[in-house]
Amino acid sequence: MFIRNSYDFTEFLTYRKELDKIAGWDTSLEEITQEYESLCRKRHIWWLPLTDHGKDIGFIVVGTHPECHAQADYFIINAYIKPAYRRKHLMTRYVRKFVESHPGIYCLDIINKNVAAKAFWRKTFRSMGYKPYQLPEIPGRLSGDCTAYGWRKWNGKS
Repeated sequence: MFIRNSYDFTEFLTYRKELDKIAGWDTSLEEITQEYESLCRKRHIWWLPLTDHGKDIGFIVVGTHPECHAQADYFIINAYIKPAYRRKHLMTRYVRKFVESHPGIYCLDIINKNVAAKAFWRKTFRSMGYKPYQLPEIPGRLSGDCTAYGWRKWNGKS
């Protein structure tokens, strides 16, 4: 895939290591690298490049069954944008483009202490007419200090 061949993971790996620490996971950079190399080989995974004026600025990783919750159609595994490009609505634009072309129920696992991520996803999905969707808990699915969030298109009837 494009990511493995051309994307410099250095900033992301450091960022991911910090998030894992917040979640209570003692993950090495090598383990994180192996996890993403494994994702690159899976058929149910989309790696979506984020670019701005031809520069790689981040990526979104989206999975479908069997990578996502059984009652969701899509699982946003990771969304990363380099710090210099944050708060410019670029991630929102890319997420919107993907979600509008792939309607369905979405699942995200968010570290409970990551207030900014929770606010971003809530605002982004609501702006597209999605509402929170309670996904049944699957014992052993999540580890650390994480919560699964579900979103589905609101039709005005429920």
